[in-house]
Amino acid sequence: MERKMLAAVFEGEGNLILKEVPVPEVKKSDDVLLEVEAASICGTDVHILEVPPGHPANKGVILGHEYTGKILEVGDAVTAFKQGDRVVVDPNITCGSCIYCKMGMPNMCERMTTLGIFINGGFARYSLVPAKALHLISSDLPAELAVFAEPLSCVVNATGKLKVQPGENVVILGAG
Repeated sequence: MERKMLAAVFEGEGNLILKEVPVPEVKKSDDVLLEVEAASICGTDVHILEVPPGHPANKGVILGHEYTGKILEVGDAVTAFKQGDRVVVDPNITCGSCIYCKMGMPNMCERMTTLGIFINGGFARYSLVPAKALHLISSDLPAELAVFAEPLSCVVNATGKLKVQPGENVVILGAG
């Protein structure tokens, strides 16, 4: 009998529906099945649900690209993680083989896809994620804080590019 779970599924044009869907199963050698501990709502999620949409997303996808979870099962080729590990998810899945990935610019990947926008994400009890998209977190880090790893990484990356030094003045505009 197929196991089911509730998930927040994008049905297009401002429609986010809570519906029963099959629990994902580990099929590929690099698959990791997570039990989602926490997921946050990002401005991107809000824009996806605007009418007309302010950000594209695939119809029928489980939204949620900022999330953390506990590993329940790993594929045969996964050696960096084990059952019970806690992880945060990098939602941007890159190919690793295009010219941009090879140049160390995976943010420009020609074949990038995104968990929770173009493929199923974390607004569900369980999520199937490629191992390369996971980062271990401490067992004592609260999920409610760990879930902010993705937006924090954006800020850290931006400030690194600006080369801001301690003691310098900066102006921050906008709410996120």
